[in-house]
Amino acid sequence: MQLSLSLLLSALVPRDVLGAKVAAAAAGVLAAVLLWHFVAMVRERRWAEWTCWSAGVIAAITAVWLVALLTGDVFDNAWTKLALLTLLAIATAIIFYHTVYHYLGPARILLLLALRCAAIVVLVLLLFKPAVANRPADSDRPTLILLVDRSQSMSEADGGAGRTRYAAVVDAILAEQTRLETFFDVKYFVFDKSAEAKDAAADLADLKPTGEGTFYDAAMMRIASALADPRCKGAVLFSDGIHNGVTPALVAAADLPKPLLTVGVGGPVAEGAAGRDVEISQVTAPEQAICKNVTAVNVDIRGAGFAGQPATAVLRAAGGEELARADIKLTDGVVPAKIEFTPRQVGVMDLELDVGRLDAAGKLGPLPGETVASNNRHTLSMRVGEPRIKVLYVEGRIRPECRELTRTLGEDPQLELMTLVQVRAPGAGAVAAAEFRVFGSAGGKQIAGMPATADQFKMFDVIVIGDLDRTYLSADQMKLMQEGVRTGKGLLMFGGSHSLGPGGYGGSMLEQMLPVELGQRTIGQETTPFRLALTQKGRTHPIFSGIADVISPPPAAPATNLPELSGCVKVVAAKPDADVLAVHPTRQTPDGKSPLPVLTVQSYGGGRTAVFTADTTGVWRRFEKVAAYGDIHQRFWGQLVRWLASSELIDKKQPSAAVMNLPRSFYTPDEPLPVSARVWDKDGLPADGARVTVKVTTPAGKGGEFELTPVRDQPGLYQSNLPAQLPGAVQLAMTATKTGVQLGANDRKLEVGQPGAEAAVRSAKPDVLQMLSSVRHGLIETQYVPVSQWPRMVDQLTARYQQARLNPEPERVWPNYDSSVLQGAAMLVFITLLSVEWLLRRRWQLQ
Repeated sequence: MQLSLSLLLSALVPRDVLGAKVAAAAAGVLAAVLLWHFVAMVRERRWAEWTCWSAGVIAAITAVWLVALLTGDVFDNAWTKLALLTLLAIATAIIFYHTVYHYLGPARILLLLALRCAAIVVLVLLLFKPAVANRPADSDRPTLILLVDRSQSMSEADGGAGRTRYAAVVDAILAEQTRLETFFDVKYFVFDKSAEAKDAAADLADLKPTGEGTFYDAAMMRIASALADPRCKGAVLFSDGIHNGVTPALVAAADLPKPLLTVGVGGPVAEGAAGRDVEISQVTAPEQAICKNVTAVNVDIRGAGFAGQPATAVLRAAGGEELARADIKLTDGVVPAKIEFTPRQVGVMDLELDVGRLDAAGKLGPLPGETVASNNRHTLSMRVGEPRIKVLYVEGRIRPECRELTRTLGEDPQLELMTLVQVRAPGAGAVAAAEFRVFGSAGGKQIAGMPATADQFKMFDVIVIGDLDRTYLSADQMKLMQEGVRTGKGLLMFGGSHSLGPGGYGGSMLEQMLPVELGQRTIGQETTPFRLALTQKGRTHPIFSGIADVISPPPAAPATNLPELSGCVKVVAAKPDADVLAVHPTRQTPDGKSPLPVLTVQSYGGGRTAVFTADTTGVWRRFEKVAAYGDIHQRFWGQLVRWLASSELIDKKQPSAAVMNLPRSFYTPDEPLPVSARVWDKDGLPADGARVTVKVTTPAGKGGEFELTPVRDQPGLYQSNLPAQLPGAVQLAMTATKTGVQLGANDRKLEVGQPGAEAAVRSAKPDVLQMLSSVRHGLIETQYVPVSQWPRMVDQLTARYQQARLNPEPERVWPNYDSSVLQGAAMLVFITLLSVEWLLRRRWQLQ
């Protein structure tokens, strides 16, 4: 067994086929010996001892190692082999001693085992000589980076023999590829506005010089991490010297951790104008549109060098479905275009707007010869809402309140308003002869006069009656209106000289539904100007949500400059089940028992009714708006109509939302980004007091997170100019929250570049390349060459590498087994250990 172990260990020293065969033979002998011990112990009925099964397991492990050694596919690591064989030898010695000399007792067996295992370890060290080697870095091929410019200026055909500058560079690289890659691990990059790695030199030939800018700063930032690798020796830049990035080229080169060599290409070219270009310079679109209603997107298209040529603007939904298009004729200036489409689904809709020329296959692309294509696209978003509340507003005459209220309700995106204004009074007893002028529609339909059938009343959710005399309504019409309110519709009657009591509605079926007793035609008007005084219920009612303090400041608060109302219609009193929300501050009801009601509401069946006795709220539209309250007239009437709508409609309100937009999607590096966001709350109203943040992500890493500022006179609108960004693709992610609840989120992509920069300058600038190469020396003597002398630069690069290979740094190894002192000491320890073991065995009368 001792012979087998020695053969097994010594056979690993040679690395030839013979050594492997000797090791395999030794392993086979060892496995056979262990298997013999296993069988012998089983036959002696000592199978319960651990040594029996340990021998079997080690025999199996040895057999597996034997197969692995013969195949060469497993345990290929030298340290793995060393550790495995050492442990295998020690385990074999333990089993051997325990099975043969088990009668000695634990102490003696442990002492013999310790001596034998120590001798095995020393033998392994002498045979394998494991050591740690510190090899110089140049023992492997160093890395060299080639950075190739593929911007549009490299398409100039002044590279010799009619070749473009880019083709001349690629040909030069391919000609020296084999020689260069023999000595270097070459990494290839191409760049324009950003840099991109390529797998091989052959990939360069498949590319075209179409980049819209030459940004040395972005390219150098991209390769900086690769240059930081200790194996990397430097980079070689192939370009015409034209730089139109943001950071000065010298500053960008100074930040590189390794030398930069430069190879120039190209010559002088007669400079022209800034180039031919078409761009989307401005887009105006509503933040909210109505589903199944026509919506217009207005776009300004600026042209240069394409005057008189046709172009097409195409509007698509995000994902590619075309919605509409507009054909235009370009000028050397701005051409406006209006694109109309009809949204079909409710929700936030992302849109893409492109301008260009259609080819024979109908595909839209840049115009021939256009220098910049990135500014031909714009992305935008809008919220598409379905009008939940359909309102019929009826007036007996055109008056200031009619104009202002029609405008306010018509601007509310959650309302669909149809207004009827009487323009000719009926003859005696001829109600049908009255003529109305119709504004707007409900569900795409119009009616010529007051609803006269149940189907016509079903068209509307809320009916607002202004200065319309009782004589315009028949008993049947009032009965239908009453039935509609009972089933969930809303009814509002407000002040006028022919409304409420003065309009003859006292004692009618309408009065039965209304929350106040109207009185006779002679009840009269109150003409004293006043400001609303809200009751305690009024201050907490949804109609005055967010505007109670500006309409009726608390006693301790300073007065606002909200214009006074000119007067109101008198009423007898509020009904017992009604809620009085606002009263006249100084006038009483005719019986003198309570303040004169101005706004009173109540429920009636499944619907709601209200009486507002004033008729001059149009003056509130001229109120100086403040960020905390927004448009008071819009908030008051919008919330009043929403409250009147049935609970079923209120439950159908759209969820909150937020959309973000910019006027265009292409900016220069020195331009701030004007971002706006429109935010709606869960009730479909503009959300004041929200926190709107925009996270900016750029390839250059500038970015950051910014908070938008609420616009003072436009509720729910937030705007800010974000800082200018470095060139490249910019991602904006907007989030709107209020009291910790997210109202909506929206993303936007845009491009930062320098339009026309490549077309404006075409002459090569070798002086720029010479300055770049002079920033840091140390790779080779020649820092800059024209492309025709690129082979000379390769000569110097390969010669420097060859010199390093001929004079390598000495390899440092620890420990040094060649030392005679170390070898002698190890051999002395080995002999001593075996001698002591032999003496002890003889003393204890062992074989």
